Amino acid sequence: MNYTIKFFTKIKYDYFLIINVYNEGKRLHKFLSKIKKNKKFGILIADSPSNDGSTEPEILSNYNVDILLSMSKRSDHTKTLLAVSDFLINKKFKGIIVVDGNGKDSPKFTDDFIFKLENGYDYIQGSRYLKKGMAINTPLTRNFLIRYFHAPLTSIACRKKFTDTTNGFRAISSKFLKENYNFMLKQNLKYYEFYFYTCFLACRKKYKICEIPVKREYDKNFLVTKINSLNLYWQMLKPPLFQAIGIKYKIK
Repeated sequence: MNYTIKFFTKIKYDYFLIINVYNEGKRLHKFLSKIKKNKKFGILIADSPSNDGSTEPEILSNYNVDILLSMSKRSDHTKTLLAVSDFLINKKFKGIIVVDGNGKDSPKFTDDFIFKLENGYDYIQGSRYLKKGMAINTPLTRNFLIRYFHAPLTSIACRKKFTDTTNGFRAISSKFLKENYNFMLKQNLKYYEFYFYTCFLACRKKYKICEIPVKREYDKNFLVTKINSLNLYWQMLKPPLFQAIGIKYKIK
């Protein structure tokens, strides 16, 4: 794994909020500013890495960030999150909560994920569709693809009903990571496959799983997304489609 740790707190945490970023600028800082000072989790910035200055250590230290993990070269979500797993795997912790750093999510839901982890759940998926009023300004095309393609295909592949399978806000127990990390490394995962594959493995290997409601809000005047080409839409839809028809993704 080609990454560096720019700084590392000495404080011990049972849980880490993993914020996946690439050139998020002030959106990242706005998100960080909403996290309570008396948080009961560590903040780990997983940087892909950015070149807009938003993840400079002296800036992040002002926002109570505990760890900055920076990839050595431009990496996709899967490579970055596998690097985070590599860094944490031999450390004492109970779970991670993963969230995008683009400001669409609210950090106040982090405690809800931790509550579920503390109650023995191994994979917790955040969903904007479990409660009314939680999906705010979701683009029509995105909403259609999630609800009528991605979520149904993922539900078929995982043999469990999900409502919001592209939402990056989710939590994974240390038990799951420690038991499956080496196996996941062998699967040649890329792009967004880390998200699908952890969900797929957790379901098919019968870990304890649930969805919880979370708010996800798009700026109605400016669409912030890294999925901005047909290829990236395909990379998002391909994993559940391939597994639903039995082409890819091993369980053991």
